[in-house]
Amino acid sequence: MMRDYHREQAGLNRREFLVGLGAVSLMIVSGCATFRRGSELDAAFADLDAQLDRASGADTRQLESIAKRIRARSQALIDTQETFVTTFNDKASRRSVTAEELQQLVSDYEVQRQTLRNDLLHLQDELHAALPPDVWPDVLEVLNRKSQSIAARNISET
Repeated sequence: MMRDYHREQAGLNRREFLVGLGAVSLMIVSGCATFRRGSELDAAFADLDAQLDRASGADTRQLESIAKRIRARSQALIDTQETFVTTFNDKASRRSVTAEELQQLVSDYEVQRQTLRNDLLHLQDELHAALPPDVWPDVLEVLNRKSQSIAARNISET
């Protein structure tokens, strides 16, 4: 009895409360990642360029092409996440949007994110094959830093 009274007083039903809580959580995670990780990602790409520059005996144009595609896919992954957060927040704030619509939005985001992530893994394999073996461990370390920076921006797990 008392519980219903407090809920009515607050003017929120359970769905509104959960959607609002989810939206606030997404904004906080996204905001923190946006402010913290940009420079880390830029630094990782600068380090990748430096590592690729010292890869003697490798096809420089091929390495540059692969690095450029890695940057593009990484940015697409970040853009996809930011678009998802904005769209989710917008839809979640509208009472007319059903839980199924929100779940479909999340499912679509997951598919896009996994596709882009898999593309990045294939590009990493391509880079590995194009590099001399002595350079690969240092490049892998940089790629792992880049991945961690991007992962910190993502709001869901695989």
